Amino acid sequence: MDASRLRDYTNWERKSPEVILASVRAAGGWITVFPGELPKWAHRVRNFFNREPIALMRFGLKATESYMARVESALNLLQRQKQIKSLKRSPIFGSWPAVALQPDPPPGTPDADLKENIGEKMALSGSVYMDEHGRVWYQMGVGATIYHWGKTPSHPGPEAIWTTVSRNQMLIPIFKLVAPDGTGGSHETIVKNPFTQTVDYMGQKLKVGRLAIGDADKFEPVMNLVVSDVALKGSYNYSETVVTGLANHEKRDVRPHEKYHDVRDIYVNPPSPFVPLFIRVFPKTAPNESEPLAKQL
Repeated sequence: MDASRLRDYTNWERKSPEVILASVRAAGGWITVFPGELPKWAHRVRNFFNREPIALMRFGLKATESYMARVESALNLLQRQKQIKSLKRSPIFGSWPAVALQPDPPPGTPDADLKENIGEKMALSGSVYMDEHGRVWYQMGVGATIYHWGKTPSHPGPEAIWTTVSRNQMLIPIFKLVAPDGTGGSHETIVKNPFTQTVDYMGQKLKVGRLAIGDADKFEPVMNLVVSDVALKGSYNYSETVVTGLANHEKRDVRPHEKYHDVRDIYVNPPSPFVPLFIRVFPKTAPNESEPLAKQL
């Protein structure tokens, strides 16, 4: 199924998310499928692609460094492609042979932006995990958690920065993890971080959580800790920040969430977030609705 057919939800109906994801990878990823604004129906059914973990094993130092190096390498390439895009558009530098002879960046490459570059570099905490199916999950920095606990952010950018500089993970009641899936997107899970540890702080006893989930090289069950509240739970990302850049993540994930945040029952979810993708089936209509999802643009 090519990108043009993937833009029509009628071609998703009665198929499994696993089949659709295979077609998306073959078509060049979600950026190719949805180069513009994400359709409403795609936002509503995003969680059919999201499979949450039952257990997680935190990697030891050597493996963690290896996985983090891969992400850093990919981000460095992305930021270089942004810079090339900017230079090629420049009326001064665009005609220079050293610039003109550079290959054009891939479609969907964001514009160069220092603030976004910093955000991408600071997106991850540095802890990496594997789940019971061998998927690799990256723990996000605390600034990325602001939509998943407390009140809804009114100024997300400044609030994410303030959270980053004023708190560490031990003071955040949840962990946020993402698992890139080869489409440019990612699975996402929100795991509770119970405040069960006591530390001394300025002469007082303070209850805090953990910096990471579990001990290194040992699986820890998390199924009972995965957040299920529909307003705070993890949701599939069509554009993962550390894969396609912050601008693409905001375009296909953050802005749709903000646009439809107050719409009741906006998400059409699978029966369970833990069941395999291949046994899920995209519905023609949402429960208790008559208008087909395909018409909800």
